[in-house]
Amino acid sequence: MRHRPGPAPLGRPARLLGLVCVILAAIASPAIARPKIDVIVLTNGDRLTGEIVSLESGKLTLKTDSMGTLSIEWDNIASISSTQRFQFESEDGARFTGTIEEGAAPATLRVVTDNTTAEIELALIVRIGAIEKGFWNRLDGSLSSGFNYTWSSRVGTLNVDAEVHSRTERWERDWSLSTYITEQDAGTSSQNDMTFLSRRVYKSRWFSMIMGAAQRNDEMGIRLRVLAAGGAGRHIVQTNHAQFTVMGGLDVNQEAVTGGQSETSAEVLAGLSWSVFRYDYPETNLKMGFIVFPSLTVSGRVRGQVNVSLNRELFKDFFWGLSAYDTYDSKPSATLEASNDWGFVNTLGWKF
Repeated sequence: MRHRPGPAPLGRPARLLGLVCVILAAIASPAIARPKIDVIVLTNGDRLTGEIVSLESGKLTLKTDSMGTLSIEWDNIASISSTQRFQFESEDGARFTGTIEEGAAPATLRVVTDNTTAEIELALIVRIGAIEKGFWNRLDGSLSSGFNYTWSSRVGTLNVDAEVHSRTERWERDWSLSTYITEQDAGTSSQNDMTFLSRRVYKSRWFSMIMGAAQRNDEMGIRLRVLAAGGAGRHIVQTNHAQFTVMGGLDVNQEAVTGGQSETSAEVLAGLSWSVFRYDYPETNLKMGFIVFPSLTVSGRVRGQVNVSLNRELFKDFFWGLSAYDTYDSKPSATLEASNDWGFVNTLGWKF
């Protein structure tokens, strides 16, 4: 990985990170709780009463008065019931909103909606979320940071990643910020990426999407790239243990490069993501994402991005992670020889 000499553009990343921390603190602040009257019956016959918060990645989160917040493996639950309204999503992408009753058959539940009822097998449910809560309480995500330093080469790397997710009955929204700052004797370089992705979900796990991004990469001579995109995709696999998603579309971006003028171009985009989660302690999550941008306006130009992250639970809501990235451009800025920028970092993080 090459490092360009020159002054360090650290002001903007520092201000952005400060803003993200303020927003995350607001998100994590306590909210007015719902009544703890939801009933969970486990497969061993134990009965728990509390407030169902969510089902995500194979774990049901339940707030109780006497035992605090519990994380219960979904396959250990025999039945649930509540007079509160929830949103449910099944493996095939179907979504239901209503109160919960015990199902007529074992290992099922009945969702009572405004107009009808639906009987669903517990094993087929992949997501549950309360819908009475306000906007801030619909959000969940993670914040992680890491620092690596090699004494022999005097090279230090700081990384900060923040992700926020929001879901409603028909929409899924993701905000993310990633910053890598590399310090060495020759100078400092940074890679910054802010992305917003909004998906409108349909039957059978299909979705349409819009995406916006702002990026900077000193290694590849990108002072600022602003991108707007639209397209469609599908969750090919969606279970309590894994998710595999493909998407495609078109984008328009404007680039300001080192030693050059701003240029506007159009591209095709195609991407896929794969995640696998194990909810037995220690909870483990492996994510991989790949996206490629063949240019429609610059002959022979292809951009690409690969991201891989492995997170492993240390104790409740805190995790250790290892992340890596590789950014490629077949026709980078003329002032630089590098066609790709890569790196990896250890992190410690918190999820909310």
